[in-house]
Amino acid sequence: MLKMLSYQESEHINLHFVVPKTNDTEIDEMKLAFEECVEAGLTPEWVTEEDCLQISCTKLDVFILKEFDGKIFNKLKSTRSVICGPICLRTCLKEGKTIPENNCPVFTTAFRDLCITASYTKPATKMKIKEKVGFMGGIYTSNLVEGTTHLVTNAVRSSKYEKATERGIPVMTEEWIDAVWKTSLTKNVQATDEEFFKYKCKVFQDLQLTASNLPKAEKDKVAKLVNENGGFYTPKLHQNTTSLLVVSEPHGDKYKFATSWNLPCVRPTWIMESIEKGYAVPTTKHLLSPEMRCSTPTSSDVGDCTLGTNDQLSMIGHESDRTHINETAISSVSIVSSTRATTRSQASQFPQPSLQVEVKKYKETLESINITTTKRAGLFVDGCKIYLSGFIGQEIERLRRLLSLGGAIIFSELTETVSYVIVGEHVAADIKVISNMTKRPNVVSVEWLAASIKQKSPAPADEFSCLELMNIPVEPPSPLSQKGLQLLQPVELGLASNTTSRSNQSCLSTPQVSRKLFKDFVKPAEPKLSQNVDKPPNITTDSQSSCSQSQSQVTDLFKDCTFRIEVEDEDLAEKINKMITLCGGVVVGLGFNGVLDYAVVPLHGNLRNLSATENVTYLWLEDCYENEERLSVEYYHLPFTINHDKKPLTDCCLSISSYTGKEKVFLTLLGEAMGGIFQDVFARKCKEGVLASTHLICPMPTGSKYKAAIKWNIPAVTKEWLFVCVKNGVKMPEESYLVTEENNEELKPID
Repeated sequence: MLKMLSYQESEHINLHFVVPKTNDTEIDEMKLAFEECVEAGLTPEWVTEEDCLQISCTKLDVFILKEFDGKIFNKLKSTRSVICGPICLRTCLKEGKTIPENNCPVFTTAFRDLCITASYTKPATKMKIKEKVGFMGGIYTSNLVEGTTHLVTNAVRSSKYEKATERGIPVMTEEWIDAVWKTSLTKNVQATDEEFFKYKCKVFQDLQLTASNLPKAEKDKVAKLVNENGGFYTPKLHQNTTSLLVVSEPHGDKYKFATSWNLPCVRPTWIMESIEKGYAVPTTKHLLSPEMRCSTPTSSDVGDCTLGTNDQLSMIGHESDRTHINETAISSVSIVSSTRATTRSQASQFPQPSLQVEVKKYKETLESINITTTKRAGLFVDGCKIYLSGFIGQEIERLRRLLSLGGAIIFSELTETVSYVIVGEHVAADIKVISNMTKRPNVVSVEWLAASIKQKSPAPADEFSCLELMNIPVEPPSPLSQKGLQLLQPVELGLASNTTSRSNQSCLSTPQVSRKLFKDFVKPAEPKLSQNVDKPPNITTDSQSSCSQSQSQVTDLFKDCTFRIEVEDEDLAEKINKMITLCGGVVVGLGFNGVLDYAVVPLHGNLRNLSATENVTYLWLEDCYENEERLSVEYYHLPFTINHDKKPLTDCCLSISSYTGKEKVFLTLLGEAMGGIFQDVFARKCKEGVLASTHLICPMPTGSKYKAAIKWNIPAVTKEWLFVCVKNGVKMPEESYLVTEENNEELKPID
């Protein structure tokens, strides 16, 4: 007897077996279920799909379908009727149990009595997990609640993961869902059966780690433990793929770059404790604090700053499958190896800003701030324009949440529009930017935030000022900044990126996009030739485009590579020429008859057919230069074709969230080429020189901007919307490109 209804109602259940449009062999499961219902004293009936359309469905109607797909299935889902598969029905009859009540069609009962949530999964994957869990009789929730029985994730560094492991909730991989689904179609199983234990999330699942300042034996041990427990150990540090740096002392090249990229730096004890407990423990108590050092340069200072002596350091990789987004951009400093020692020595001659608040104290203060208390404080920093400096990933997300609750506008770049800079650890690059501002913001400690919450309004900044700005030498801007470009200075002055450039890198990246897919949208001119090109031993160039023999070479980044510059802007072409030369490349002119390695072309416009292996824009050169690595060419390094007579986004004010680095620059330029206006501030209404936003461009449903877009009913779309707009020359409907997830559970700390 079916027990999903009361006894009186069960007497009147209507069992409708929908005749499938399949052959007799595939109908066997349906026939068996039908016969077993008759044996159980029920009165099932066979109905056709056409009959289903005539039935007035109620909660007393139970439809048994061979497949959960098609017109009839979609129609029945919108009614109050119960939908189940023959496997589910046979299992319930055999075990004397009810059909799982989860407000969802049920095909099997493998997830009966289980409540699942997911973390760090793509929106499309999350929807599939939710659907399959429901089809197997389980319940899916967006948040980790008291009744949650399992967490599904392929990442082990999220607030959900930490809370789940703290509560002893099993953490499983995404493959678990698919494996149980496939098996449950052929036999009666439960998702908790021993055969599925192999899908338990491993201790370092999909983490990419590297180590520094460890003895070889200890480093080998770390590598072995990481690789054996689901992670990946690499000898190199990559900006966009490395998850953590395991280090014993706070010094060395890897440590410097890891901290500048906001990558967590943990002691080896984190590895050992995680292995001991069987899950990745929180990194908080294992984080390495920066070493306080005097300003007088020593021989060790100079030695460990020479990039050319460290072949273990790789400046950038590509995206791991992370979805934990840091919208607070950090300065991406481009440092050339032979100038590093000189720059460090020059900087050390000037007094450094003095931190009045120790690192340990700010961490304790941040941990002490209660979310509930913050909510009760209301809009305590309403309208304040705030930039966060010197915090690591989870700290940033916590601060963003606290400030968003208080009504603050959080800036991803440090500009003169910012009114407050909240400082954690010392970030010299940010301080230098502030010291050169005409209108300086209030530079305050985390205690200022705590005091503001307590008094429910912005606290006096003077009482919490934590940095004394000194005279600090100004570093030249990034060589190819989009606006306000300056000629490259002689090598001995050093080279660095302007921290306010639109090409600032975030500590995290965005998912890789297929170049072929992008070319289907915007059709960039990119003739391809074989990479195996024989180059003449001595390349003769035209006098106007040849490299100056007196120009110093700083790196061998582009060694043995030939370039032709096809940019019409003479100033920009000159800067590109200098950058290529500084990096060991050779710029050739029209007289060169060989096959070019790279043609540097305009961002948009008509291109003539160039005999080059790669067509790239200056964005690729900047990316390589800033990361000191010859990067693979991504879609945002390519030119795009656009009709300049059409400005489909003229009435649009766009804001970007989660896209970072050169990808963000590219998308901004693409939108502006279509007449759109980009601004960092995401605003609902126009006020004080800020325009009302019409669109948010973001890859996933995370961050305060996305939450505001949902609240204000402003379309949040992926970058593909920009691609189809430029392809068609008109503003396309947003519906097909909306970021549809309704909440941002990965980034929300769980109270």
